[in-house]
Amino acid sequence: MDALILSDRGTLTVPAKLRKALGLKSGSLLQAEARDGMLILHPAQVVRYTVYDEAKVKRVLAATEPDPSLAATLRKKAKSRKRAA
Repeated sequence: MDALILSDRGTLTVPAKLRKALGLKSGSLLQAEARDGMLILHPAQVVRYTVYDEAKVKRVLAATEPDPSLAATLRKKAKSRKRAA
């Protein structure tokens, strides 16, 4: 078992052997959780997405001829976002 060093600023130093085994590089994101008195670290996955407002959805629908079911789905989502706002 490898030891991590906790600095006075709360920074953990992960040994090179562990970083290499997990494919971690400088700037890699980790998720942390406390479980049963232990600190558990997991490599984090970043999922990028775009949120379109109603005007953008209308422009896209007007500029293309999408599958009718896709157009219906987009319209429903736009309406539900409008109601939630």
